Amino acid sequence: LRLVLVGRQALPARSEWSRWIAAHGRDDATSLRLRKLLALESAGAEVLAGAADIANPEELRALLHEVHARFGAIHGVIHAAGVVEDGVISSKTAASVDRVFTPKIQGTLQLDELLAQEPLDFFVLFSSTSAWFGPLGQIDSAAANAFLAAFALHRSAKRGQRTVAIAWGTWGEVGMAARLVAPASTPTEDRTTGGASGPEGTSDHPLLGRCIVQSEREVAYVARLSPRTHWILGEHRLADGTALVPGTGYLEMLHAICEMDGELELRDLSFVAPLAIPDEGERAVLVRLEQENGEWRCEVASRASGDASDAEWVVHAQGKLLRGPVSSDTAISLE
Repeated sequence: LRLVLVGRQALPARSEWSRWIAAHGRDDATSLRLRKLLALESAGAEVLAGAADIANPEELRALLHEVHARFGAIHGVIHAAGVVEDGVISSKTAASVDRVFTPKIQGTLQLDELLAQEPLDFFVLFSSTSAWFGPLGQIDSAAANAFLAAFALHRSAKRGQRTVAIAWGTWGEVGMAARLVAPASTPTEDRTTGGASGPEGTSDHPLLGRCIVQSEREVAYVARLSPRTHWILGEHRLADGTALVPGTGYLEMLHAICEMDGELELRDLSFVAPLAIPDEGERAVLVRLEQENGEWRCEVASRASGDASDAEWVVHAQGKLLRGPVSSDTAISLE
């Protein structure tokens, strides 16, 4: 089996893989990828790990030249690139929508054009059930995935070339959903820019719970909150007794996950939906930061505790976090 695995982030040269893992530890984000590649090689696969922006024709052409030189013709494509930017429609911008559209739509079109002369046995696209269900905050992702489904039908029916768009739900074996349901005793080394961790990767802060992701580009904690165990819920209630996380609760969660030196600026914070929990209920609450273009996107989401791994997360708050000096005060007209 010959595999060409492509991502935007370049990996160390093949001769450096073992040395990188030894120097950076087994749980380093790059080390995790390298260990998976080594496992593939141990199973008998020939692997070429390339780096390219799937929507950049020049980078793709250079990669294809390398592939042809090593392996010859290409017989199958699995296009899995994608970006999700949760946000209410009023917070979407042309630039943010383009970041979601580019890998799925432009990337698909570029692959189709540049591989037109290859003897492909299959062309597989990773779509999503969001194209039909339209989850909260993902109108751009839903549109991009709907395009993939339409493209697959067109390419197969009109051009007679086997093309499949898989409408994935939340994955249960990899990704954040799998990390969420992993045993709480899974050890997590604290190497991120923020968030003090206690024994077994558990935060010292009562609203954060345990760490499920720690890398240079992503930090995430999940906690199980209940009015019975958390005063912030027990002391904030609606008239019918339902406990509610106050707006300042989200600020506290985001502040706690960072614990950055110097000043921190929170921008464009939106309260999307209330986080309400019945008196005897419990919810899994996810606090997540992801670095993108020099800033950290942040969100707080939840789902009923004990739900299956494919249950939808409800986004309650989202915004951006910036390091460095806070912007100077500016007079703002209340009108």
